[in-house]
Amino acid sequence: MIVRLMLMLCCLSGSVYADSDIRQEQNARIWLDKMSHAFNKRNYRGVLIYGDPNVWNTLSIKHSVIDGIEYEKLEHLTGLPRKIIRRDHDITCIHPGDHVVRTDPNITNPLTQSLVLSSSELTNLYDLQVGGHERIADRLAQRINVIPKDKYRYGYRLWVDMQSGLLLRSDLMSESAEVLERFQFAQVEIDADIPISEFDDTETGHPIEAHGFTSEEMVQPALWELEWIPRGFVLTTRYVQEQAAQHHQTMVMYTDGLAAFTLFVDNVADGRMPDMNKRWGATAAVVRHMKFNDNGYRITVVGEVPMATVQKIALSARPMLAVSPTGLINELE
Repeated sequence: MIVRLMLMLCCLSGSVYADSDIRQEQNARIWLDKMSHAFNKRNYRGVLIYGDPNVWNTLSIKHSVIDGIEYEKLEHLTGLPRKIIRRDHDITCIHPGDHVVRTDPNITNPLTQSLVLSSSELTNLYDLQVGGHERIADRLAQRINVIPKDKYRYGYRLWVDMQSGLLLRSDLMSESAEVLERFQFAQVEIDADIPISEFDDTETGHPIEAHGFTSEEMVQPALWELEWIPRGFVLTTRYVQEQAAQHHQTMVMYTDGLAAFTLFVDNVADGRMPDMNKRWGATAAVVRHMKFNDNGYRITVVGEVPMATVQKIALSARPMLAVSPTGLINELE
């Protein structure tokens, strides 16, 4: 009788813990959904500090939605003086010199750079937990712990404003609970009335180009594929640019909804150049050189994932298709 009672209590205890985990995940998902909407829908301005344990930067940020159009202005307060102004999808960079900045036009705000939150399978890849309440930038915030379910990605600690849902702080965590990268508001005003004049500037700026690829150049077929990627990562962007005869440059981006990595492949004259592994803060990069059909290629993988993940991805890169002189697509040997 006692043994049976103990078994019943164990089963009940397991059921209670399971229900608690489900509620934790559901509550955390609600907070994350609220946070993702706050980025684009809320008006806010403030001072943002971001960086890794070695390098820190300060940024002034303004974001407003006026007549259904998003406006954003970022001004770097440390390092090279520069401003980035976004009006819907049009981005202008104001900085010293005449060179044109090349970047991803969909990523200007460093808070949104680390958190995409687009994957419906996020809870299959991460455990989501609701933590305690803390004070960030003089506002009460809810902490959310995002814990990876495998060794191929990092975890996050997020502090979400309890009133508006705006992300006030984000810590990217290593496997040993080390903070690799942090974004945090030092000062913020939410739902402020920010007029359109705040996003005008009399200085001459340069339009930001998206990685130097035009829509005409993106019609080329993909020439490279990855034989291995971590579970849950999906292709989001693929550019193939033909720079010259038999010379292509490929860029392929993947994300799991939080983490992201990019594959670059370039033709190089000498395929015997040394390989490279480098990490700075949360970002890991691997460069390796390969030779196919007597042609040399430089393969680069960059992402905010562990170094072992980047190395394994780079080793799995293989040529997929090639365009023959007749215009037919053939498999490379």
